[in-house]
Amino acid sequence: MNIYDALDFSEGASYAVMCYNLYGNGTEPGTKADLENINLYDGEMKGEVE
Repeated sequence: MNIYDALDFSEGASYAVMCYNLYGNGTEPGTKADLENINLYDGEMKGEVE
């Protein structure tokens, strides 16, 4: 089961998902999540990734 299947989103609204590409346990932030990183979640999210 996909965690997104249990959510009930209203029709007609736009939703955003924030993704972070984090590296290790350091105190400095990692690089911004690029389209390649976001597409790793493609099988879990329904809809389009822009």
